[in-house]
Amino acid sequence: MNIPVERLRSFLINAAVALPLDQSSAKIMVDNLITADLWGVSSHGVSRYPVYWGRLKKGLVNRTPSIKINKTLPAVITVDGDNGLGSVVTAKALDETLKLAGTFGMASAAIHSSNHMGALGYYCDTAAEKGYITMIYTVGPANMPPFGGMEAYFSTNPLAIGIPSADGQHIIVDMATSMAAKGRIREAARKGEKIPEGWAIDKDGNPTTDAQAAIDGMVLPMSGHKGSALALAVEFFAGVLSGSAFGAEVVMQYGDDPAPANVGHLLIALNPAGFLPPDVYHSRMQRFCSELRSIKPAKGFEKVLLPGDKERIAVKTIMEQGISIDDVLLKQLKEIAAQSGCVFPA
Repeated sequence: MNIPVERLRSFLINAAVALPLDQSSAKIMVDNLITADLWGVSSHGVSRYPVYWGRLKKGLVNRTPSIKINKTLPAVITVDGDNGLGSVVTAKALDETLKLAGTFGMASAAIHSSNHMGALGYYCDTAAEKGYITMIYTVGPANMPPFGGMEAYFSTNPLAIGIPSADGQHIIVDMATSMAAKGRIREAARKGEKIPEGWAIDKDGNPTTDAQAAIDGMVLPMSGHKGSALALAVEFFAGVLSGSAFGAEVVMQYGDDPAPANVGHLLIALNPAGFLPPDVYHSRMQRFCSELRSIKPAKGFEKVLLPGDKERIAVKTIMEQGISIDDVLLKQLKEIAAQSGCVFPA
């Protein structure tokens, strides 16, 4: 079934506040998830809400974290998330990072003691709306082997890059270093669907198209050794350098392990004005995007799309049609409605 976006948003916020979670944190968490659905990335959208809500309810994620920001160098901060929601911790760190980038031209934030941060592109888009370039990295529980290995060490280790454009059509690159995001595999398992060949192997190392077998096994790095090398770089930046857990130390959010997940993130922000006068930057950016979009499309394609274009197209459709909720997720959300005392949207 499809649920109107704002009705669903209101319900999710109210159910989070009933935990209780403060209104501001609830809005940040839900906005991140709703945005992913609006972009057509349902694997990182509302389907994640039952896990977030359940971990908050059980006290596995701190509902009232004391987020500590330590300025170690003029344009460098470290952030202790105090086991808070990844989206809330990251949003606060991003605000401070952008302020420093406004002053120094560039700034970075290393975050530890956080949790799953949701869609990385959400933060890049937020920064791009304010005129900043961003690069974001994060780690997660081990579910991908290094190239040539048979033991999981990396997560899907996503990275994102945001490049602002004066017309609001920002370039947003958001990608896993695995063949597919683990969330897409979990979504397929929830729906009882197969996954494409080459995405994953089962626990015995055999190629599989069974989504549950893939969850019990391991996902594979994209492009073999190249994806593995990128995953290694992300593990270093967001795990090792941030002071958070890395490798097998990161706790999985799909479970009841009482230990803090200690997820790490790294944010880097650049102020374009530190490199080019604003009018020159926007002129060159407009030309850059225009030249790319005007390239003759290959056979089977209507036109060349830049990272972020497809998501902008999806927003209009989903705002009109509502967010699609499958039967499994619908049951989970109705259970949350019953437990929280909130009215589920008709």
